[in-house]
Amino acid sequence: GTTQPNISKYLAGEREPASSTLANIATALHTTSEYLLGLPESNTDTPFGTIKAYCARHGGDLSEEETRDLIMTLLTAREQGGHHGIQD
Repeated sequence: GTTQPNISKYLAGEREPASSTLANIATALHTTSEYLLGLPESNTDTPFGTIKAYCARHGGDLSEEETRDLIMTLLTAREQGGHHGIQD
């Protein structure tokens, strides 16, 4: 888990959490990483938005570019008939 001293550092802007830590904090607070970062939230009404939200919560330390590449790969596979468990 995340320690109180680390949370204090995050709140004071002295330290930034890893993306996986941020996702865990967002889950614990029943919100999104985007909300905590002050960013526009993903539209989870679309497959792209749903995958992006999943990556934010479970993607570990994927960079924004790696997340985007993963999303595009999954959507391309889905469009080509390779659903592999990806549903609307």
